[in-house]
Amino acid sequence: DRVTVEVDKLTTKAVSVSLVLDGDVTLRGTADDRTVLKAVYVRNVGESDLNWRSPLVLRNGATAEHLAITGGNAQGLWGARGGGVSIYSGTLAHCFVTNNYYKGSGNSKGQGVYISPAQSADSVTVTHCVIADNIVDVGGGNPVPGAGIYIEGSGKVLVDNCEQKY
Repeated sequence: DRVTVEVDKLTTKAVSVSLVLDGDVTLRGTADDRTVLKAVYVRNVGESDLNWRSPLVLRNGATAEHLAITGGNAQGLWGARGGGVSIYSGTLAHCFVTNNYYKGSGNSKGQGVYISPAQSADSVTVTHCVIADNIVDVGGGNPVPGAGIYIEGSGKVLVDNCEQKY
């Protein structure tokens, strides 16, 4: 049976670790902009860059819907991916992914939404979402791909009825 968690009031949840939805589970807010998942990340001195994690991770068919995901800040972390959401297999629907930020030396991808279905049988769907004001800044005016959405991997990906703004 599918497990569904519904949030029924105005909620802001600050997270300093990833919220990982894995398998047959749905996290559902009540309205697109009223249930907020806000990232809070503090890197300890000596911690490697690989310790950055997305505020929200979807794996093995999990679903997140009617959420606002904001505040991911992977500043200075080389190779950071998924400042807002990382999706390996699952569905992101009716969400706002905004104001996730990276500033550093490069190789950062998908500061709004990072999509990477690793297996050919994996599928990712992003539908009816707004992905806006996500920034990758590597200095020198050099553009870096995927400030909003970055897709890599070998599975199936559908991005449908979404709006991306810069």
